[in-house]
Amino acid sequence: RKITQDSKLGQAIGVGLWRLMIIFCFRQKSLN
Repeated sequence: RKITQDSKLGQAIGVGLWRLMIIFCFRQKSLN
């Protein structure tokens, strides 16, 4: 069970970073 929890946590972090990157790029485009 610990492995599955770690994998879920990893996916959550990955999705969070992906969203942050998209938001950051979107703000850069809107500023320009």
